[in-house]
Order: sequence, then C-alpha cells, then structure tokens
Amino acid sequence: TQLLAGLISSQERSDASKVPGLGDLPLMGRLFSSQRDDNQRTELVLSITPRILRNLRRLDASESELWVGTEALPRMRPVGGVRLSVDDAAAVAAAPTAAAQSATTPKPAEASAGLALQWSGPSQVKAGETFVVTLDLKTDQPLRGAPLQLAYSKERLELLSIDEGELFKQGGAQTSFTKAIDAVAGRASAGVLRNQATGATGQGNVLTLRLKALSAGPAELSVIGVEPIGLAGPVAKPAALPALRVQVQ
Repeated sequence: TQLLAGLISSQERSDASKVPGLGDLPLMGRLFSSQRDDNQRTELVLSITPRILRNLRRLDASESELWVGTEALPRMRPVGGVRLSVDDAAAVAAAPTAAAQSATTPKPAEASAGLALQWSGPSQVKAGETFVVTLDLKTDQPLRGAPLQLAYSKERLELLSIDEGELFKQGGAQTSFTKAIDAVAGRASAGVLRNQATGATGQGNVLTLRLKALSAGPAELSVIGVEPIGLAGPVAKPAALPALRVQVQ
C-alpha cells in the first residue's frame, strides 16, 4: 500500500471588534476589544493498494520473433534456402558439362497438392483507371503465415498499395503484416504472420493490391516467390501460378 498526501489549501482569518479609540491603546486596548483568529488547512491523502487481476503469459520465441527487413533492403527474406540472382541462374544454366549431359534429368521439386494460389482481377482496363486485384490462397494444412514476392509490368502498371487479406485472421487472430514496393524495379514484397503459434486453413484472400493503369498495352502481374510457413516451419510450396495478364486500352 502506498500513501500519497498533499496540501490542497491553507486559510488564515482574523476578526476584531474594538471600541473606537480605546481599542487601539497599547495594553489597555485589549480591555476594550475582542479578537478571533481562525486558521484552516485542507489536505488530501490517497491510499493506493495494487491488486494483480491476472498473470500475463510470456510469449515464446516462435510467437515474439518476426521477420523484418532493413533500412537498406526493406524486403522480407524467405525462410530457408539460398536464392540465386537472375544472372547467376543464367550462368549456371548456360554451362552444362559432359557429366551433366549424360546424367538423368532430375525431377523438379514436388509442389504441395494441398496448397494453391489464385489471381482475381480484371482482364481489361483503361489507361488512367485504378483497379483492384486480389490474391487468394487455398490450403488443406494449417499455415501460420507466408512471405510473398511479386513482379509487375512497371511500364504499364503502377502499384499503389498492398493490403492484408482475411485468411490468416481466422478466429480473430492477431497478425503482423509487412510490405514493401520497389517501383523502380517493378517488384514488391509482402508477408503476414499470426502472432500466436496457430494455423489457418481453408480458402481466403491473402493480399489485396490496388493498381493504376499507366499506358496502353499488355501487362502482367506475377508471383515470383512464396514461402508458406506451417506450425513446424516451412512447408512445400504451391504449384507455380500463371501470371495475371491485363490488357491496358
């Protein structure tokens, strides 16, 4: 218990009744006068007793640690794996060896049959028009989040904003959402993560993109990277999603 005290006000009052002339005489004046002094002090005292209503659960590392970018590179880093640049990938593909030619062609990485991405947007727009495109995700297994990388035709389209969808907010879950747009390169990144170690299933909207058509001609919007995160870590990626083609008139 803590006590807090303070002085609110202090008043001093003096009343005197005197016989004119005689009441002002030294010493003798008290016989012909009466005087009353009144002092009042008002103080405030607070007694504070704190009470614990409930204990707060401390978040574990999987719930409190989130991926973030840097000031120089405001993009999210995919979970696991090493990504090659376009030049490095082209150099590796253009340098086959005799041993590689005789070897059997390796099978591509299998995509998860329970995951699927889908675009939803117009196929034709007019130059100067603003339109909305959504990216939906269907999952049969619980997912906690997913960082995505996007590419678009910067000569034809301008990406105005990226908003979080409702899929990972199932059950009123709290989420952390990050986004970054690189208009010069025609690239964008976005990611969502449920703050608690719980998963979302079913089908729903992941991202909502708002774009503006700049000039006439064919334009594309594509997903160039996705790293779905399950309850135990990264899971198999969904099958490659064809680019959304938009004709700007």
